[in-house]
Amino acid sequence: MVPLWPGQMLPSLTGDPRARTAVPSAPDDVVGTALTAVLLASAILAARVVQSRRNAGAPPSIPFEGLRQPDPGHHRLA
Repeated sequence: MVPLWPGQMLPSLTGDPRARTAVPSAPDDVVGTALTAVLLASAILAARVVQSRRNAGAPPSIPFEGLRQPDPGHHRLA
């Protein structure tokens, strides 16, 4: 293997340039495609269910805004 330097000519390639190029053909995997689509749809559905459950019970608020005091009238100072 010859290292390439700036301005150096490329080494000649071996093989016939007129030869047909090999084109890979992937077999159709219908079952795998269907399972992937079902898995993707179930993940999207699960994320939407979790999001709707979180938003249904809690009022909109800023995270970590502080703990609510059970009785705001009595504060212990020491």
